Amino acid sequence: MLRDCPDRLEADLRRVYPGVRLDDLWTGAERPRAIANMTAHLPRGSAVWEYYGGQRAITAETESLWLVEHATIAVASAKPDRVKPRPYPLGVREQERQQQYTTSQADAWRRKQQARLDAASADG
Repeated sequence: MLRDCPDRLEADLRRVYPGVRLDDLWTGAERPRAIANMTAHLPRGSAVWEYYGGQRAITAETESLWLVEHATIAVASAKPDRVKPRPYPLGVREQERQQQYTTSQADAWRRKQQARLDAASADG
């Protein structure tokens, strides 16, 4: 977490544990194990968990509302077995990876199209 999203970690530590700063780790005011424990027990829906995605990226309240929504739709549906619950959200990290992949694919396609145009104009 410290490597992936230090800004989010610092914000969460300040929000959840007032008086604790990530800088305390470097100055020796807090032990690394204490910071690690605080980090591991950040509440659901915190910025760090939003970065990683999954079940901890949303609060328990949000998940409860999703379950109520799913049950309501399933009860009203003619085929309740086909009603699927909402998937947990992707994390920011995964969204960035998908964006990079899509961008690289688009760049490759553009290069290929440009090469075809260059070859066609050289022939013509």
